[in-house]
Amino acid sequence: MRAFEQAVRLFNRQEFERAREAFQAVIERFPTEAEVLARARAYLAICQQKLQAPRPVPRTAEALYDRGVIELNRGHIAPAITYFEKALKLDPRADHAVYALAAAYARSGQVEKAIATLRQAIAMRETYRLHARRDPDFLPLYANPEFQRLVGIEIIE
Repeated sequence: MRAFEQAVRLFNRQEFERAREAFQAVIERFPTEAEVLARARAYLAICQQKLQAPRPVPRTAEALYDRGVIELNRGHIAPAITYFEKALKLDPRADHAVYALAAAYARSGQVEKAIATLRQAIAMRETYRLHARRDPDFLPLYANPEFQRLVGIEIIE
């Protein structure tokens, strides 16, 4: 019974992947418990349905930006760029989206686009100059003299 209750707790926290595994374990461990088995199968079916359901398409600039950040953090750079670009079409003044787009361009190796977009972000909000100096997303640009000038890094040789 404790295993079933733990699976239900995971389900209620909407941790469907872990809940699915827990319900599968209950079904395998207790095949003779008809009532628990029936309930576990019902929960398992819902977990599988939730895991297969496509995520809703973001419709606001902020939601698109958020999805872009998630994709960037996962290392899915091309989808991140797409989300940031869509966010900026809806809200061209979203300086945080411009900065994030520059970071995504940098990670994808699009040096010219990254620098031009970072320049735009800094023009919108000066603090991005300092952020870019320390942001690991811009690591591929650290040796670039134009990037160094833009963010104010002095390289001692």
